[in-house]
Amino acid sequence: MNKLKTILLASFFALATGAGGVQAALVNFTLIGNVNSADLFNGFGLSVGDTISMTGVFNDSGLTGTGAESVLFSAGSGNNLNIVVGSMSFTEADDVDYLLGSSPALSFLDGAFNGFDFLAYFGEVGQFESTIFSAGAMDDGFNVVNSTWTNYSVAPVPVPAALWLFGSGLLGLAGIARRKS
Repeated sequence: MNKLKTILLASFFALATGAGGVQAALVNFTLIGNVNSADLFNGFGLSVGDTISMTGVFNDSGLTGTGAESVLFSAGSGNNLNIVVGSMSFTEADDVDYLLGSSPALSFLDGAFNGFDFLAYFGEVGQFESTIFSAGAMDDGFNVVNSTWTNYSVAPVPVPAALWLFGSGLLGLAGIARRKS
């Protein structure tokens, strides 16, 4: 019975400390931009005062909060994002450098949001581009929308309820094993 107790306690410890594939460093993020100017008949359906938004998930375990740092959303990074610009939406795979591994990217300076790098082409001449604190879009009729990133927020990805149930089940089994010995 001691062997079972050891296995149960080791399993619980592994789950509690994040071993076994649990990624405690995943965070949900939201980035909001306010439209500063917009051509009247832009293909995005945006007007001055409207918002553009970006949401997604990334692993922040490599960030130290010191100096200039980036979170890449390139192929193989496991990070993902979705950008909504009026009637259009983009993902990380729409960026022109997605397969090259250099962007899209969130940048931070001493732990604070410092910009978002993204460039996507669509239609015949349309594009959406984001640089340090601004984003711009041009539809295939050369109608332009300009915005400024104004709100960046993050929240930890919650641990699934199944993990908590599994952990409490392990504790219960450990208690039964202890009572029998």
